[in-house]
Amino acid sequence: MTTLSDLAAGQLFIGVPEVASITGRDERTIRKAVEKGEIPGQKVGACWMIPVAWIRQQAGVTESAAAGTPALDELADQVAARVLARLARLLAQAGDGS
Repeated sequence: MTTLSDLAAGQLFIGVPEVASITGRDERTIRKAVEKGEIPGQKVGACWMIPVAWIRQQAGVTESAAAGTPALDELADQVAARVLARLARLLAQAGDGS
């Protein structure tokens, strides 16, 4: 069973199974709530990711590091930029015959 104290200090997101374990709810209940927008989340592939800051807030746990948490759109832009840069390098290598 996952608890709030099990979460790493710098961990930004957790999956539906961890949220279900922390809250004591069924995974299907959590997934439906995220899909309805009742719980904030972002779909990554087939998985929903829920902000740890939201979980801590619901539990009444304050976190001074939460102020430094990047916005989801900013984080997505950073990841996309890294993926595109890597793809460009791979395509350049393929074009060079390397």
